[in-house]
Amino acid sequence: MQRINSQLEGFKNLAMKVLFWTTCAMRQLTTVELQHALATKLKQSEFDHEDIPLGGLIVRPVHYTTQIFLQTTLESLHPALQSLPTGICISYLSFAEFRAGPCETLEEFEDRLRRNPLYDYAAKNWAHHAIKDPRSVEVVIDFIQNTSTSEAASQVMLVEKTGSWWESKQNFGETLTGMHLAAYFGLDTIQKKLMTTGNSPNEMNNRYKSPIWYATKNGKADTINVLMEAGADVDGRSSVSTTLYEACRIGSLGTVKLLLSAGANIEARSGSWEGYTPLQIAADKGHLEIIESLLAAGADVHATAGALSGVTALQIAADSGHLEIVERMLASGADVDALGNTQYGYTALQVAALRGHLEVVDRLLAAGADANAFRAEDYGDILHFKEQPKEVGLKLLRDLSLKALISMPSLPNSSIPPSKQQLDKDIRKLYTY
Repeated sequence: MQRINSQLEGFKNLAMKVLFWTTCAMRQLTTVELQHALATKLKQSEFDHEDIPLGGLIVRPVHYTTQIFLQTTLESLHPALQSLPTGICISYLSFAEFRAGPCETLEEFEDRLRRNPLYDYAAKNWAHHAIKDPRSVEVVIDFIQNTSTSEAASQVMLVEKTGSWWESKQNFGETLTGMHLAAYFGLDTIQKKLMTTGNSPNEMNNRYKSPIWYATKNGKADTINVLMEAGADVDGRSSVSTTLYEACRIGSLGTVKLLLSAGANIEARSGSWEGYTPLQIAADKGHLEIIESLLAAGADVHATAGALSGVTALQIAADSGHLEIVERMLASGADVDALGNTQYGYTALQVAALRGHLEVVDRLLAAGADANAFRAEDYGDILHFKEQPKEVGLKLLRDLSLKALISMPSLPNSSIPPSKQQLDKDIRKLYTY
């Protein structure tokens, strides 16, 4: 710090900014990102490449303790720097290039990211910096009320490179309004100000999702309270799911309790092909404490998923190998031999066997599960079930299923019952791929 303070004013300011970005960024910046952060000026309309510093740059502190020291020192000696990242991020996102709004194709979007190295960081982190900077309220409101630039930035948040191409395609056209952005990041002060100027807490974006849905998806309990106090629909129903479903999916116990206490629909199914209830998605994800809360609130343990599968929470838990949840479902009176629809007609015992979940199989058998609860339609599905462990799955199938299959009068595409030898051969095919 002494060496920096001994420099000429211009070099000193640059060094302070480098240290601040290096220590206070929400994630480690690349050298190019850091150069663009340093070269961006507040309220400028476009990026000037002539302003990029050319010297060597330090990208990370030597040690975590050094980072903490620098953060504390810089914030105490140079409090004005605290507003720097919010202003720089919003200035970058407001460049004239982005005023055309979101990109129309994935190719255009990827090209935009390549040409603007700081765009990804700025779009995903401007709000995190703003939360630490109470002086940035008006700057933030101006930004999120500019529909074109704020929606362009929201596109970066919603199209994740880590997702599949299909997931990116599905999310590509989704945009967020100012109310949705405030809810997404938990900007409660901003949220309240927007509602005082006529914005509705139930405002829908172009995917028919409300602010409270995004607040729930990101675990923003305080924001959920702010929105509910302003009259937001607690279910926040979107085309995909309700708020309670999202809270159960991500495993946010506090949010689940909050939504249940506010009267959220405990049996509302998701809009996806699975059609899971909150209890079923919690069983799938292994969230035992959430399941306890749902059952205590009256969730139906016998409820079946959407038309395509028709499975219960017990079958879902058995499929995923969640022994404790299987036990909890059984203790709540779940039907141990419930079948799904014809296309996916496995009992909990059968799917646990196919997956190789030995402890779950033992527990289900102890609960009286019927190893012979097969239908003819299930045979073809079993022969195409290719995700189970080899030796374990083979033994379980032979022990639990072979006798039942042989006793069937006919099978799909067959006019005569198969022989034991043929079934044995068919089952073994599962383990030779």
